Amino acid sequence: AGAWIGQALAVNGGLLELNLSYNKLGTQGGEAVGRALASNKTLTFLDVSMNDFGDVAATAIMLGMLKNNTLSTLKLNLNGISDTSVDAFCSFLKVNQSLRELYLDGNDFESSRAALLEAASDSGFAMSLSGLDDDSDGPDLGPMLPVGPMPAPAIGPAIGPAIRPAMELGVAPEIGGDTHGQLGDNPSIQESGA
Repeated sequence: AGAWIGQALAVNGGLLELNLSYNKLGTQGGEAVGRALASNKTLTFLDVSMNDFGDVAATAIMLGMLKNNTLSTLKLNLNGISDTSVDAFCSFLKVNQSLRELYLDGNDFESSRAALLEAASDSGFAMSLSGLDDDSDGPDLGPMLPVGPMPAPAIGPAIGPAIRPAMELGVAPEIGGDTHGQLGDNPSIQESGA
């Protein structure tokens, strides 16, 4: 599915915002998204949180972003991204021209390495790094809100492994009233008028 989504995104001419979170895209899907970002000329918002990308896919996405001049918001929360990817992110941030918001909450890099990311970004850049792994026990899921049962369309059936323990405890990360398009269980997408 990830490869198909990557191909569709590469040739897309009208999609402005896309939420692919919680879709189990994995490493190959993340690499396909990275390749697609290199040629996509319309997307301004992309949420690929909770897709178990890891470092290979995260680096592929940053490489794709080197050629992308339209994406202004990128969410890579809870994707198992570790210290290995910090250098790729820093290199990208030094030459970045379009990205204004980067969300890396709940990934597996140390807070000390996260300081490098903050130093590499310019003053007009917003970065979210909450819930980083400050010890070797695994990622901190960040602030959690007590909630009742989640409606299926809010998070879909593809609940990632990082949120499953929180759901069993009756808490979940703040989801908010995000209205961005979502593929998977809810195929609503926001397109430009072109």
